[in-house]
Amino acid sequence: MKLQANLLRYLFVIVLGIVFSSLLPRLTVNIEIAKLLFGVAGIFFPVSLAVITSMDLYRVKNTEARREIRRNLRDQRNGLCFHFIMAMIGLITIYLIPDGGGTIEPSIIGFISVNIPLVVTLIICESILYMTITFTSTQKLREDIEDKLDEEERRRKHRE
Repeated sequence: MKLQANLLRYLFVIVLGIVFSSLLPRLTVNIEIAKLLFGVAGIFFPVSLAVITSMDLYRVKNTEARREIRRNLRDQRNGLCFHFIMAMIGLITIYLIPDGGGTIEPSIIGFISVNIPLVVTLIICESILYMTITFTSTQKLREDIEDKLDEEERRRKHRE
């Protein structure tokens, strides 16, 4: 798992949420949006994980290629878990802060404010985006492997 890259991505999303909160102080995000998006992530996570764990590499005879694919799948699985955990932490944060989080008004720093539901919504959106990209890339990898194996099988039969 590329932990540093994932953490940087979330740091960017949090900073983006703070910038939006500060520039658009009247923007309100209903907590229900974050809950709805978390429900989407909650469905997407096991589906994406199922695609990864159901990859059958039995027919891949090249051990180096099989090892590399397994390492890639392990990284994707770990990334999915990390992103789902981040979405969970975001949603839990809303419930731990009284009144659904609300907005932390400008303080000593000046005009900076933090709209907690907005930041959490962006965090969950990032998780969903990552899960979508992971799902589609894993499905494409699966199809490419199957096509390549079928092509090799046809060539082998043609030679016989």
